[in-house]
Amino acid sequence: MRRKCDAALTKNLILRGRMYYYRTDYKTSDGKRHAFRRSLHTSDFCTAVAFIKRIKYGAFQMNDALTTAEKFLNKIQKIDKNMTPEEMLYIEQMNQKMREAAARACGGPSDKWAFATEQTQQAMYGLDFGATQQSVATPISQSVSTVVTPVKKSISIEAMIARFRKGKDTKCEKYCRVRAQRLNELVKAAGLTPHDDFRTFVEYEHAQKVFDYINARPDTGARTRRKLFGYFEQLIKYAILVDRDLYDTHILAEFPIMPKLKKCDKGEHVPFTDEELNLIFREDVDTFDKKPYLFWVCVIAMFSGSRQNAAYTLQYKDIREIDGVWCMDFVDDSPIKQLKTTASERPVPIHLQQRELGFLEMVFEQKKRLGASDKDFIFPTCKTKNGHYNGHITRDFCEHLVKVGIKKKDARGHCIKDGKDMHSLRNNASIKMQSAINPAMVNRIIGWDGKDARESSYSKFGVAAIAAEMEKFNYDEIMPKMRYWAKRTIEKILSLSV
Repeated sequence: MRRKCDAALTKNLILRGRMYYYRTDYKTSDGKRHAFRRSLHTSDFCTAVAFIKRIKYGAFQMNDALTTAEKFLNKIQKIDKNMTPEEMLYIEQMNQKMREAAARACGGPSDKWAFATEQTQQAMYGLDFGATQQSVATPISQSVSTVVTPVKKSISIEAMIARFRKGKDTKCEKYCRVRAQRLNELVKAAGLTPHDDFRTFVEYEHAQKVFDYINARPDTGARTRRKLFGYFEQLIKYAILVDRDLYDTHILAEFPIMPKLKKCDKGEHVPFTDEELNLIFREDVDTFDKKPYLFWVCVIAMFSGSRQNAAYTLQYKDIREIDGVWCMDFVDDSPIKQLKTTASERPVPIHLQQRELGFLEMVFEQKKRLGASDKDFIFPTCKTKNGHYNGHITRDFCEHLVKVGIKKKDARGHCIKDGKDMHSLRNNASIKMQSAINPAMVNRIIGWDGKDARESSYSKFGVAAIAAEMEKFNYDEIMPKMRYWAKRTIEKILSLSV
């Protein structure tokens, strides 16, 4: 029976844009049929069905309330100066019942109920009672203005953030944890505690404190400020989905939208100088001993011009022979691979100096010792236990640059953003190629979209021709140091593969 009832309720349920709506048809006075649609503000099916049950129950309650209001209006028309106090008490009782029915139905008075209350007040204030009647009429007139409405209970800030974190399960756990930490930071900036009512957090006074704190946050760039305000905005919008009547959206309109940064304002990646490249491969710094995969990601980026994610997420199947030339095939065929454009998907021949360092031997020997499949990653640390991309290599390379004296840290212990990072090695590869080989082939190797028809057409360039062209640039000045680290890192990687 319950399943049949739920099936009947779902007839009025429609799904639009991952959001459920309640839909019903009604007839107007001219006989035409119109559709009434109301958003349920939820994407969960069970919650939507529960909302429809409340709407259906509320419709029955509203009919009872309107029926009571009709009776009450007819009774008011008979009010005159000869009415006794007992009759006035009866009218007041009817008024109270009608209020309670309307409040249960829709959380507030209906139009007919409001009209009835207005007529009752006018009738009562117009009557001239005696001294005995006034003592009875006084409490009646005072109770007319009293409206019975259900009191909605809000929840604490801590509970709302916890529900928000649990509800947004599409993001990885690390992202949700960091976002909750930032929201608690904003709560503290507003002068509140996690145990305070969430409604106080969205009041204008406290929201203004949050906005001022974001703008005046020390050592914070425009991108981080925009992200913090985005967390605050997401939390308020989630609260509105929880209860639209209790939490209003108007508070967001009081503050200007954080503008997006232009590409020229984000700061460009600066290539390393020849002296800095020598410092990166210093023999007296043990970073590559502790993190041997970091060395090979740097090597791949320097010779192929690939981005950090593309170099770090190579799989064994991506190292293959095409037309007699060994290549690294950069393809977006895994959830953790984040190739930026369609032009980024391309095979790049392995440079002669990269092969001399022992890259192919290291890959094949590691695969053999681990018994890995073709879909396994060459650098297993690129993937977390939860199956997400592990971006720790950015921090590791930044720490290495600090050790060798290329970068510095600020007072908070964070690396100062000066445009020098892993992506700078891609810029170094681009500079090397542009000064030595065909410009049309540079776009093909680096993975850039061509600026014109001539540069966009690579069909005439085979892999063998590109490989021959790539031999025209080299890193002879730092090859001795790279050979030193190649030998040590291969020994380290193979010892871990046993």
